[in-house]
Amino acid sequence: MQPFTTIRQLQLEVRAHPDLAETVLRRARSLVEAWEPWIRAFVYLDWTLAEQNLKEASPLGWLWPAPIGIKDLADVRDMPTTGSSRAYHWVAEADAPAVARLREAGAVILGKTNTQELAYGVITPPTRNPWNLEHIPGGSSGGTAAAVAAGVIPAGLGTDTGGSIRIPASCCGVVGFKPGYGRIPLDGIMPLAPTLDHVGPITRTVEEAAWCYRIMAGEPDPLRPLKGALGWQRLGVPWEYIEQAMAPPVASNFRDCLHLLKELGFALEPFALDPWPNWMAVQMAIRGPESYRVHREVLTGPRRGLLSADLVARLEQGQHVAGADYLEGLATRQAWIRRYREQFARLRLDAVVMPTL
Repeated sequence: MQPFTTIRQLQLEVRAHPDLAETVLRRARSLVEAWEPWIRAFVYLDWTLAEQNLKEASPLGWLWPAPIGIKDLADVRDMPTTGSSRAYHWVAEADAPAVARLREAGAVILGKTNTQELAYGVITPPTRNPWNLEHIPGGSSGGTAAAVAAGVIPAGLGTDTGGSIRIPASCCGVVGFKPGYGRIPLDGIMPLAPTLDHVGPITRTVEEAAWCYRIMAGEPDPLRPLKGALGWQRLGVPWEYIEQAMAPPVASNFRDCLHLLKELGFALEPFALDPWPNWMAVQMAIRGPESYRVHREVLTGPRRGLLSADLVARLEQGQHVAGADYLEGLATRQAWIRRYREQFARLRLDAVVMPTL
């Protein structure tokens, strides 16, 4: 069975042969049956609901008839939400707004994709990377990224608190986009750290990531052409931050990309980033206490034993962060935002370019 590549390609096939729309779910089911024993990307599938979804979806929808997967943190009507954990389970009565907008745009929801338990981690067991089954897919949106990379679905929904869209997209060779905070509603999404949580798409192309982002953000014209970097001129490269951390193949590919950017006319400027331990300290000062507070009821109650031991250990670190340190983390974050904006303006930078991993 031919894997799905992009939403656009599927739509071109259906326009050329309208009867193919009726076969989309059979194709998706065959792909799931072929790939799922190997990559284990889904935690819940419902073909009856998907069939109903396809019948109800408007052929005029921007995404119709693309089959998609939803990370198991987001509510999907009549499907369970568990955060891929034994400690949580409810059947959603309504879609999260981000999911509802994808559905209204004609997407056909197949089911829920695996996340590292409660989205706290970057491995996403037992999901495996379709490019090499001995490798991880990244996390915590590893189920969505693996399914997109395998061509089981052309797009899906992920969430990102500390890299959970960008890391699996990088590991699986697909496109992940973390939007600005609050651009897509977080209602109906199981939280991890509410001031750091984001919702975003994982797709096969940058263009389709933009489509899905705009749809989930409720923009009126999601398929307008990308402006891209036509007006950009200067890119910052944080050499001191990344050079010692890059594996040789990553360094080689990254230098090839920079060479191409120079050929396209971009100026590459050195750019200083704070050392990695500083970033991690601020991240944990915020994420630690917030994630502990979100899951405190389970951690201190009878369902505690349903959580994996390593997750309990990570979550409980958050209760030891002093209130003053949490507030200092929030203040430092805002100060850094101001400082980096000032640096961008002073150096006249349009973007910073660096490897994801």
